[in-house]
Amino acid sequence: MAGLLTKFPNSEVKISAQEITAPLHALGLTTTVLAMRKGMEDLSVEKNDPESHQQQLRSNNKLALWLTITWEELDNLRDPTTSDVRVQSLHGRQRLPRWDKLVLATTPAGAMCTWYYHSTEQHLGTFNKKELILLSWEPEQIQHAKRLSSGTLTSFSRGYCFPQFQLDAGHVYNMTKYEYESQQSWIVFSSDQLSINHRIGTYYSRSKTWAWDYNVPINLAEIKDTSHVQWPAALQALWYSGLPCLDSMDEAVSSQIDGPNPVSWINYNGIKTADRVRGTDAVIAWADTMDVQEYMDEINKWRADPTSGNDDAEMPDGAGDEVAHTK
Repeated sequence: MAGLLTKFPNSEVKISAQEITAPLHALGLTTTVLAMRKGMEDLSVEKNDPESHQQQLRSNNKLALWLTITWEELDNLRDPTTSDVRVQSLHGRQRLPRWDKLVLATTPAGAMCTWYYHSTEQHLGTFNKKELILLSWEPEQIQHAKRLSSGTLTSFSRGYCFPQFQLDAGHVYNMTKYEYESQQSWIVFSSDQLSINHRIGTYYSRSKTWAWDYNVPINLAEIKDTSHVQWPAALQALWYSGLPCLDSMDEAVSSQIDGPNPVSWINYNGIKTADRVRGTDAVIAWADTMDVQEYMDEINKWRADPTSGNDDAEMPDGAGDEVAHTK
């Protein structure tokens, strides 16, 4: 984990926030470029490494947004009449009826962990469990501010310290020309026969002292006391998962959290079903044995239902992003 230092325009106010920064290769994941951003075709360092791309933008004080999608989702988002794999717009309803928003991360690892969360909740599925698409783009500064002020895009901090953005159902994120041309995407795949879920879940497992707060893994070994910046997120993770999460960890870490810190009031068995097992092998098997055809049939049935509300024409006034992409 690392801190994100954000500076407000024309001020000296700074915000320190937490981010998920583990390089994808540490998770046993490999990347290969799918589409390069305009003007970056000759930068070989960016062709295989999303983290280098992120670092370059950060060094220029620029924000990148990250989203992990399936091949099936990419086929629905891109223009099928061209060979261009870039997307012109994102819809908050993309993952309905099982999930009513798109969560946009600020790091590549954050986007992959968000995918893992959705997969272990069975919010979405894919026939290809060994390949995903990692999409990144640079928001146009003024348009980004407009989206936030109009409510097209919302921001929040998971566990009170991990920044994320949300595009809710009923809202559309139309890429400006600048954003469209800034897009870069990679194919992410497991380096062996294991699924991507298995790779992420094994790396961020309870046996390695990680606990999950929705889509954010928290390393409990780093939290020495309640003054730690990630303590609110850790407490929330334990509240959802229950104290058996600590029983799976090294005794020193378990005692470190369960000793001087106020966790005795937490329901021992937790309060959220999937969170009780996220971080264990059981949830990986649960996600990987999902009946994807049943999921696809459910999605297609919902989209074909005229009463489902799956119609952009029914969006409330102002819900759409008013600046459309232009080539």
